[in-house]
Amino acid sequence: MNLVALEITALAVAVGIGKSSWWWGGGTFIGCAMVLAIPGLNTLFAVALSAAWAGVGFAIGMAVNQSGANYVIAAIAGLASLG
Repeated sequence: MNLVALEITALAVAVGIGKSSWWWGGGTFIGCAMVLAIPGLNTLFAVALSAAWAGVGFAIGMAVNQSGANYVIAAIAGLASLG
C-alpha cells in the first residue's frame, strides 16, 4: 500500500469517526479516490495533504515545547508526505 492510499484511508476514518457515520467515511474515501483520478486535481490534493501533515507536525512540535521543534517536525512531516 502506498503512502497516498494510507493518507486517504486515515482521512476517511477520521471523518467517519468525527461525524459518527459510515456514510461520511465511505463518501470521503470514494471522493478522495475520484479526486486522484482527475489529472489536475490529484496534484493539488497531494499538496493539500502534505500541508495538512505539516500542520499536524507543527502542532506536535508545539506540544513538545522545545525550541525549534515545531518547525523541524513540520518540515519532516511535510516532506515525508510528499514522498
